[in-house]
Amino acid sequence: MRTLFFVLLALLFGACLDIFAQESEFLWGGVYDSQTGKAIVFATVLIKGKTEGVITNMDGDFRLPHE
Repeated sequence: MRTLFFVLLALLFGACLDIFAQESEFLWGGVYDSQTGKAIVFATVLIKGKTEGVITNMDGDFRLPHE
């Protein structure tokens, strides 16, 4: 019984690590006007010191891959 518990715990831990690893592949966010709250479309989003970036979509949202 104790061995089964540890096997199930190990499987659960491995599955959780996989879920968190998938979520951390991207930085998600949105760009909005601070006064009106409206989305800013086609804004360039960069990480300081990096040469790659993305452009926001029609809803002001972006998904930026990171390492």
